[in-house]
This record gives sequence, C-alpha cells and structure tokens, in this order.
Amino acid sequence: MRAGLTVALIFGLVCAMSLGGSFALKHSVLRLFFWQTGSAPFHYAAFVAQAKDLLFLRQVGGGYIFTHRLLRDYFASLAGSAKTTQTHTSLPSN
Repeated sequence: MRAGLTVALIFGLVCAMSLGGSFALKHSVLRLFFWQTGSAPFHYAAFVAQAKDLLFLRQVGGGYIFTHRLLRDYFASLAGSAKTTQTHTSLPSN
C-alpha cells in the first residue's frame, strides 16, 4: 500500500510539473527574488490596483498603461540613469 502511494505521488508530481507546474514554480521564485532585491513589491496585484486607483495606470485589456506619457517617460529616464550609474560605478579606477 505504501509503495503504491509513493508511486502515485511521484506520478502526480511529474504530471503537475509537465502541465504547468514548472511555470508556476518559476513564477513564484522570480517574484520572491524581485521582492528580496527590492525591485518589486511582494503583493504586486495590490500595488498595481492602488496605482490604478490613484490614476497613475489605466487598465487596457489584460494589461496596464501609464495614464500620462510624461510620467512614463520620467520613470523610464530614472531606470536609464540607474543603469548608467551602475555602469560608471563598476568601472575600475586608475
């Protein structure tokens, strides 16, 4: 009985992983990584919903866009300046 239960459990896990479980696991690990590094909040759906309520974002179909193009460009420039800063700080000094 115990061997049959073990085989069924292993078979179930293999089937679950092949039918999308690996994507769910990768998604969870990626969310945890972004949260640990401070790149994104842990409760991302609540964060996006609040941004929508504050009129920073507008829902279009299944995704979101910035309500104001100027705001989008500002945030894009911040990301660009952060990349530039990281590049300059990683260069060795003579």
